[in-house]
Amino acid sequence: MPERSDAYQLPSWPKTLIDRPLWNSTMADIHARLEAREQLEASFERLMEEGVQASLDYIQVNVAPQIATLQQSISLAQEQIDQIIVGGTAPNALKLGGKEAAWYASAQAVQDAMQGASEAVDTKLADYLRADQKNVADGIAPLGPDSKVPLANLPALTTTATVGAAIAGANGLATPDDGDALAGTKSGTGTMFRWTWGNIKAALTALFDGRYLKLAGGTLTGDITINKAYPSVRLLYPGIRDWTLQVREEGGFHVWDNSGGGRRFSVNFDGAVWTSQFGDLNNRIEDRAAAHADSRAWAVANDRVANLNTRWVSRGTVNAYQANTWWEAPAGAALTGGYTVNTTQIQYFYFRYFQLFDPVRGWITAHNA
Repeated sequence: MPERSDAYQLPSWPKTLIDRPLWNSTMADIHARLEAREQLEASFERLMEEGVQASLDYIQVNVAPQIATLQQSISLAQEQIDQIIVGGTAPNALKLGGKEAAWYASAQAVQDAMQGASEAVDTKLADYLRADQKNVADGIAPLGPDSKVPLANLPALTTTATVGAAIAGANGLATPDDGDALAGTKSGTGTMFRWTWGNIKAALTALFDGRYLKLAGGTLTGDITINKAYPSVRLLYPGIRDWTLQVREEGGFHVWDNSGGGRRFSVNFDGAVWTSQFGDLNNRIEDRAAAHADSRAWAVANDRVANLNTRWVSRGTVNAYQANTWWEAPAGAALTGGYTVNTTQIQYFYFRYFQLFDPVRGWITAHNA
């Protein structure tokens, strides 16, 4: 069974049947991982939102009051400077620490003070935003120079659990289109790739064609062995006849008519042959041969046959010196001889009657057909 631990690889042996249970089990695991990935991404988006809000809250609570206080100090200093420079009013010497007003108040000094305060605020805020709070409860992810969270400060976004959960939560699809894609990883490198359903079908066709017999049609070029009890081969001609070739427990080969005729033909392991029309052919041949032998023995022993005899009788003569005359031997007679007057002429022909002897009827003269 393909698992995430072996990158969903199929072993080269034994052959793995890609059926519904195998497919559903593998895809369910991938589904679970993808669903977990989606949930993690959603949680990261929520984490970013919460981090930004937390930063704003921190600024509002800690930095904003300091900036407001600084602004008040700057405003007060500006008023005092205006009094000294513009109005010519000398400030309280004790408040100035015994220094001249010009020592405390100058435009550049005020500008430098404001710049220093601003930089201090920026530094403090930047330090807070860049602080690594990855493992702190409700911590805020730091921002890099590009105002983005560095990858090093992000938690692992993709795990087998997140990917599996994501796949488990994906919509099911009974019949994908050829352009629909499935995800996979390269063996060894782990590089991710996409594989379309059309590519998968083409690869499976190339794998199985010429290796396995097709469900509809195909040519076998090797031997087939059916190794089980009552091995059978069914030959079905729809609407015509349904036959089964089978070997049964007694070791015989049988031909069954599944269309309602039952067993039609059998050959036992010893060569005995049986058919539904003639029964056991060995016994039938023996019976017919015995009957024929009995019939022959009876015929030989029969008096009418044993006493059968033949003979030629009643010689007759025909004068061949008769011009323009057709002549034929009498019924039941045959030519038996002749008389020649020279080397080229026969003057007389002789004939006799052919007779058969029947013990019941006596001598019987044969007749012309």
